[in-house]
Amino acid sequence: MAGDAADRLLTVQFDLRDADSIASLVAQTTDHFGRLDGVANVTGTGLVIREGLPALVAAGGGSIVNVSSLAAWQREEWLTAYASSKIALHALTRHTAHVWGKKNIRANAVAPGVVLTENGRTGTSPEIREALLEKTALPRLGEPEDLANMIVFLLSDEASWITGQILSVDGGVTMRE
Repeated sequence: MAGDAADRLLTVQFDLRDADSIASLVAQTTDHFGRLDGVANVTGTGLVIREGLPALVAAGGGSIVNVSSLAAWQREEWLTAYASSKIALHALTRHTAHVWGKKNIRANAVAPGVVLTENGRTGTSPEIREALLEKTALPRLGEPEDLANMIVFLLSDEASWITGQILSVDGGVTMRE
């Protein structure tokens, strides 16, 4: 990796179940870069937000991006607990945006549809992928880069006036307002 790119990368091992581990993650990041500009959450969201907020405030503001799921709006019985947890994440996202907005902290969430990770490619039969594609407005299922691009955008200054939003990244499955 080129010297300049290496200076922009920090890899830290941490445990999302352990508040001290997350506090250490934030401290190592701010020690390395001098500040924290944003966080993107998948799991352990509440702890990462709690531990990251002081560093974001100290930096003069920043962006929090939580990862939800289109399952939040699904009605399948087998998704009830998972969907409920994602709706709760939406409430946490909006609460964080409202309470911390005056400190220049933005909080948003992305709600992806089917994203073909390596596990999704190998662990999903062609018949299931085809059935999922039938529900999708676009002619393909999602790629990890589709989700990553939205997260990068929401973390960037280009999204500086977007907060408290839950953005679907699902190829047109939900088509909601």
